Amino acid sequence: MDLTQPPPKPDSAAAPAGGSGSGSGGFGSLFLKKVSATTAAASHKSDSIEEPKPIPVVTLIAGHERDHAVMDGCGRDARFEYLTSIVMTGCGRYLYVSDYFARQIRRIEFADRNRVTLTAGSGKAFQTVEGSLLTCAFHAPRQVIISRSTHHAPDSVLYVLSGTDKICELDLTTDRMRIIPDVWVYPPAVSKRALELHSIDCTTRGILIAVERSVSAIITIDPVSGQARRIAGKLGKTTGPAMLEYEWQLMEHVALADSDRMCYVMHRDGIDRLTLPEFDEFVLKPAPPAATGVAAGTAASPKVTTHKPQ
Repeated sequence: MDLTQPPPKPDSAAAPAGGSGSGSGGFGSLFLKKVSATTAAASHKSDSIEEPKPIPVVTLIAGHERDHAVMDGCGRDARFEYLTSIVMTGCGRYLYVSDYFARQIRRIEFADRNRVTLTAGSGKAFQTVEGSLLTCAFHAPRQVIISRSTHHAPDSVLYVLSGTDKICELDLTTDRMRIIPDVWVYPPAVSKRALELHSIDCTTRGILIAVERSVSAIITIDPVSGQARRIAGKLGKTTGPAMLEYEWQLMEHVALADSDRMCYVMHRDGIDRLTLPEFDEFVLKPAPPAATGVAAGTAASPKVTTHKPQ
């Protein structure tokens, strides 16, 4: 079977399960889970007639299971070093992936036989450097997301978490990569530079939300100025709304719901749901100087719902 070609369409009786479901299969390969029209054979004989059951089939769409390298190409001819994140465009035409060891952002185009091409990153520097998309550099791209801001054209701006302390804005229309200024977290009476950003997402207002593991907090970030604010998570001996006193262990990931009024936080002990006020309240107006650590006004208190395994 030529795996660079689109998989055959299933019969009408077999409905696709989660068309956008995808995952990383191995360090240098990318798989897409689809549903085959093949039916499950019964393991024992029975007089009753069983309904056909579709069997999920994992199909390689780009890369190779055992060969790790950096190479453009279609489907199986392409190579990756170490994929760390994946995101699909709103139109469903492209996938963007972050290649950690290659220090690049790559694109997979479904309409062109799953062709893999370089989007950004020269891969020549072990530091984050601004420039055009092909001359800029990432220290270690951990995550790539697509801006959901209504201020940007659809699928035109990407954000890349480079290492643990830099967020980069990739403008695909102007061919430029810009580093967002150093992010400072401003809880009451504390001023601290963000050093361990672990996950980011983007709101429709253009405000970023991130996990900051060194302070065990959820913060919001203005991508223009780098101004940030802690909206959830305990830090030091601070006092404030109940949500600011909530404490997480080993926070891993944050994901926003479509409404921007709710987000989900994955941590060591489970997944929490945060109900948030308007994000305009989380942007510092104006930002306090980094040296003074003066806090901005108090934001409305978010609510948290903890989901623990039974």
